[in-house]
Amino acid sequence: MDRFLQFYRWAIMAAGVLLVLGFALHPPLTVTGMGEAIWVPDHVMILISLVLLIPGYAILGLDGVQPTALGLAGLSLAYLAMCSFLGVVYFELMIIPTLVHEAPAVLSQGLRVGPLAWFLPVTGVTFVVAHFVLGVAWWRGGMSRPALLMWMVGSIGIGLKPILPPAVYISCAVAFALGLIQLSRR
Repeated sequence: MDRFLQFYRWAIMAAGVLLVLGFALHPPLTVTGMGEAIWVPDHVMILISLVLLIPGYAILGLDGVQPTALGLAGLSLAYLAMCSFLGVVYFELMIIPTLVHEAPAVLSQGLRVGPLAWFLPVTGVTFVVAHFVLGVAWWRGGMSRPALLMWMVGSIGIGLKPILPPAVYISCAVAFALGLIQLSRR
């Protein structure tokens, strides 16, 4: 079990690095940006990061922190937000490249049409709220407070990425990743 925990701590650190790279390399949400060669590898990095983080949060939370109702609520919200975020990233990875080449007029309005018009903002806000609820539970459980602050503040930029300038959301992604790395180094 100790080897598994050690392996997963490294996987969580890798997830943080992949998330930062994915956010830093993310092209603009324009038809031209969506057609750039980096679009697919960028979304693969973010997808792998989320796949590693979903079970990683349970491992981080259960490794030395007494489970609480607040922690369970935060973990449930985080799972909901990250699975929704995973769906958005999967859509952007698998569908957008086809639309760029076959129906660019559809994308000329951006990703704020149809169900995405409400789904993206709800996912982003849920991501931020979940990380704050989970962060408060882990804070009360005695996890590293500087690491939690970086992680929680970083979650704001990740969740609210569509309305923030790149310098802000990339900085937040770095803070999020540094917080993750510190949390997984116990």
